[in-house]
Amino acid sequence: MGTIFARKVRGINNPKVGILSNGEEGGKGNELVKNSFPLLQSSGLNFIGNVEGKELFGGSADVVVTDGFTGNI
Repeated sequence: MGTIFARKVRGINNPKVGILSNGEEGGKGNELVKNSFPLLQSSGLNFIGNVEGKELFGGSADVVVTDGFTGNI
C-alpha cells in the first residue's frame, strides 16, 4: 500500500522500502521485524533492508514498514 501511494501520489517510480528496526543489519530487531525481513526480501518490492529511526527523514527509504504501535508514535 505504501509503495502504491509513493508511486501514484509522490511520483516515485520504484520506491525504496525499508523496515524500521534498531539496527541496519538483517539479523537485528524484534521477532516481528526478523520474521518480516525475508518476506519483504522476496516480495518483489525495492526492499533495501532495515532502517533506523534516525534515517526516517534522511531519504534513505521512500516507504518505511513498521508495526502499528510504533507507527502511531
